Amino acid sequence: LWLSLCSRGDDTDLLVSDRMQVILDYIPNPDVQYPNLLVLIGNAAKSIALRELFGVKRSRRFSLKRNPSEVHLHVDPLSVFGGSPLFIVDGDLPEKLKGKALANKGHITRRAIRRSREDFGLGGPSVGIYSQLLSPFANVFCFFCDDLGGFKRVASHLAEWLENDCPLTLPANTRPRVVVVTEKNRVGAESEREARATLLTLIRKETARNVFNHVSEIEVIALFPDGSMSVEARYRPLKERLMASSDQVRKQRQDTQSLFSATHFAALLECACEHFSDSLGEPFNFIKSCRAYNPLATDLEDHLSTFLEHIKSSTELATFAVPIIASSFFLDNYPPGAHYFAPGDVFSLLYKDSLINASKNRVMAFEGSDNVMLRSGFVNMVQRHFEHYVQRPPYDLPCGHMICGNCVRVFGENSKDDPYVFIVRRCFLCQAALPEDICIRTHPPTAGAGVLCIDGGGIRGTMPLQIMKRIMNQVNLPIPFQRFIKVAFGISISNATATGTFVGLPVATADDKPTCRFFTNYNGDCRKSGHDISRVFPPKHIHGVGTFQDAGPLENDPLISALTATATVFPLLEEPDFVVSLGTGEPKQHDDFPITNSRNIWKNGALPRLCRLFFEKMRDKQLRRAFHAHPRYHRLNVQCDADEPRLDDVHSIPELRCKAEEDESLSEKIDRVVRCFIASLFYFELDSPPRRVGGKYSGTGHILCSIRYKDPAFSLLFDRLSRSSAHFWIDGWPEIQVVDDNSFDNDGNFRKRVELKTDGRFAITLNQNASEPCNISGSPFSVDRLVRLQGFKAVFGQPDHRKRKNPGLPGNPKRKQ
Repeated sequence: LWLSLCSRGDDTDLLVSDRMQVILDYIPNPDVQYPNLLVLIGNAAKSIALRELFGVKRSRRFSLKRNPSEVHLHVDPLSVFGGSPLFIVDGDLPEKLKGKALANKGHITRRAIRRSREDFGLGGPSVGIYSQLLSPFANVFCFFCDDLGGFKRVASHLAEWLENDCPLTLPANTRPRVVVVTEKNRVGAESEREARATLLTLIRKETARNVFNHVSEIEVIALFPDGSMSVEARYRPLKERLMASSDQVRKQRQDTQSLFSATHFAALLECACEHFSDSLGEPFNFIKSCRAYNPLATDLEDHLSTFLEHIKSSTELATFAVPIIASSFFLDNYPPGAHYFAPGDVFSLLYKDSLINASKNRVMAFEGSDNVMLRSGFVNMVQRHFEHYVQRPPYDLPCGHMICGNCVRVFGENSKDDPYVFIVRRCFLCQAALPEDICIRTHPPTAGAGVLCIDGGGIRGTMPLQIMKRIMNQVNLPIPFQRFIKVAFGISISNATATGTFVGLPVATADDKPTCRFFTNYNGDCRKSGHDISRVFPPKHIHGVGTFQDAGPLENDPLISALTATATVFPLLEEPDFVVSLGTGEPKQHDDFPITNSRNIWKNGALPRLCRLFFEKMRDKQLRRAFHAHPRYHRLNVQCDADEPRLDDVHSIPELRCKAEEDESLSEKIDRVVRCFIASLFYFELDSPPRRVGGKYSGTGHILCSIRYKDPAFSLLFDRLSRSSAHFWIDGWPEIQVVDDNSFDNDGNFRKRVELKTDGRFAITLNQNASEPCNISGSPFSVDRLVRLQGFKAVFGQPDHRKRKNPGLPGNPKRKQ
């Protein structure tokens, strides 16, 4: 069983089993084998033909229990090792749906169909499975006329398909062919031509639509009478003609670049099942479905527009801008593993509108030049290729070029000591040797992210520094503070590239209606010595960008900006590992209120009152209250007995430093933060995609540590964990001791095996010193997210252009070599 329909009152569900994946596991080389799909529709005669043509046998018990709305999937065993495996679908056309689905040994996914049954026509969703879901994939539909009630009934079914069909998004000449098999007509070319003409006449009586706008050909095949010859001889001509029809459609699809590998075929069918259930009648789009895991940049038009603003002449546009944009388009849409759709189709669907909108005017003029170019001419020049303006490259090289993380991972030299550290010795673009090697740490795909937020406060910024020092003293390991943090907002942190930290600095625009902006991986002006620093930082003007000022009065606590940036940098991350928010001091809360009516204008005049309200607003207390109860939010701040010093009172720095160092109320919070820091050094990776068995996912993986064997902190960390009898807990159960004889690989790095049996979500926590367990980095996990993050299902390619992982799945049948 592969597909089935189940009625629930007025609603209908599509049930999809894992049958396609089971068959795919038997295909030796699914990335380079391109299957054909035959769809056989009928009942008893179809079942006999299925057995005689392809050796698919059915027991009598199975036939009696079969639901007419079921669709079954098979593979011709003789074709499995060839270049074109033959997938065979067989089903019936039921009059009505059953309310209960039959049991199936495999995993079943239930999808509610959003459309009403009337939207599918008289035949309901059961007809839609063939005409809308399977039609774009099928080479041949084979109707067994005698099972369905004769030519008139077949004509009615085909007419209903035409009335409720969705237009194909593949080229017109790739439409499937229709074969109608009959046992009641005489065998022979003339008799079959007459039967075909009769069938077409019946179809025209049922619908005004042209049947050949939906199928490429209709053919009638007559079988010899039963018993007139051997069964093999009787069915041999049918098989030969079915395969000939299939080969013709296959050739058209191959010529139009719409023939899919078995890997892509299975993935697209899965997308089509989801689309069939969720859509309201829109046609299934193959190109868009292939980009589901690698979507087009939402701000593509903005990036193109900004790029085009720097082009100064039509010559520069034609010789520089067009090749750059074109090659970028190509790079974006054709990573390794992607299906090679016709470039013209991809450009028209994905990029053309963005390019037109970015060009703005019908005639493109250039500043300082009399040259012009028609927008249509510019678009046509670019149309042959594709784009990759996803984000600004974050790494500046001394030669002036900038490179992105993808380039680092693909072209950089992988460190022998750490799989996520890369060394850049030369510029990838101009090949200029760098003055010194650049070491860039990338983020393990399944790991989470720690977030640091630091309030603004002028000279009171010494207090967060002292709190960070207390945290690191408690960690007591030779690990830089930045190593625990992946997103930091509100402070300029050095070595951001070496530690892989994303840094953000909030600023405010200096116009009539100030709004908050933030610069990422900000580095301050380091040319000034300490005694040259101004007491009040003046606004800064950036040519072509704008004038900006301190954002403290508008957003003194950058928490929201930090969380927004985290969601942008790590889009698949459900929530950060932890959020540490460091304050710059606040007065103690008092429950008593002044009852005297003071009229002292220096204390309660309009200006002093507004100033107090202004500074109280800067504390962003309501924002912190909203996050206070969240278990991953840690707010560390010092309460002052008296009013805080002025922002520019440098003489108060020693006193502030002393307050932050001696405040005992922070000790317990710092202990929790340190436990979270240590736990965040560990992350989890699957060995291969888990298999669904008995309603649960079963598989294996490993807990790894980002501190490697040659790191000075490695032995100190694991000695401490060993002394404290630390354990990893899986879903709350202390199952795994951190340090034992099976904790390290051949290179000495930490690698702890985990056997999973889960419903789909699970948490891994680290328990240290019998204290409250803390989630390791990225926990809690979901199987679907891990599979996606590790690229196991990136069958259409990954944005970083690395090849998809394709490990041998546990439990796969042994394949012949």
